[in-house]
Amino acid sequence: MQFRITGTVVLAAALAGCVSAPLSELRESTPRGSAVSKALAHEYTQFASVEVTEMVDLKDGDYFAQKGLQAARGDEPAPEVVSSWRLPETDTRYLQSERNRLAAALANRPEAAAPKTAAVAQVGYDCWIEQKEEGFQPGDIEHCRARFLASVDTLEQRNDYPHSVFFDFNDARLRPAEIKRIRTLAAKAMRLGVPRITILGHADSSGGEHYNLGLSLRRADAVERVLIAAGIASDQVGVAAAGEGKLRIATKNGVSEPQNRRVELLFQPAESW
Repeated sequence: MQFRITGTVVLAAALAGCVSAPLSELRESTPRGSAVSKALAHEYTQFASVEVTEMVDLKDGDYFAQKGLQAARGDEPAPEVVSSWRLPETDTRYLQSERNRLAAALANRPEAAAPKTAAVAQVGYDCWIEQKEEGFQPGDIEHCRARFLASVDTLEQRNDYPHSVFFDFNDARLRPAEIKRIRTLAAKAMRLGVPRITILGHADSSGGEHYNLGLSLRRADAVERVLIAAGIASDQVGVAAAGEGKLRIATKNGVSEPQNRRVELLFQPAESW
């Protein structure tokens, strides 16, 4: 949504007593944290401002200003949960499906990639669900939906590698730094509500093809164990092995290449296999 605030509207809202303490605090704050948390703080500021000053909706304005304050403090609040809103069943199914898309796209995004697009997608979704519950401004509903869809499409179309963890030569044991990374990714997936995670193990081209297939599977199994220990449900995780069949760095046979000794984690929106 192109959030629009005019001086006349602000004045009218103020005269009507429509003043939001959380929004005032958010406007005066200096956002910190990651690039995406700062972008979320900006987008929630704009959204909450429209709710308070244009829609004269203090309740929702306060609520989304609080999410903006959370982001301004360096956190990354999750997109809205569909069951928290009063919606017809047909709308619930569609909105849940699109939320799954958003959760997967946000989880797949590398930390430094496209923070503004990620923030626009999330706040666009929150705006859409809030307007959908109110249900009497079809133009605003469609505007929020279109803003969300354009941004989530952009996130999905990026050519970033999936999240990867790497292994030593001829080894399926995870190093402490990689275990920490997997736990961080698991926490992010649970916070966002990602429905499904696919784990694909790889090997470099040293060693025999059959051996490398087994080695890549052992690597994937090691990552799965850490995910489950971190709180991911076992039925949310799918494991597969590519052996040396999908080298990230093309090499001749028999070459040891660290970038090819990896497991890739792909967060997916589908709720069932």
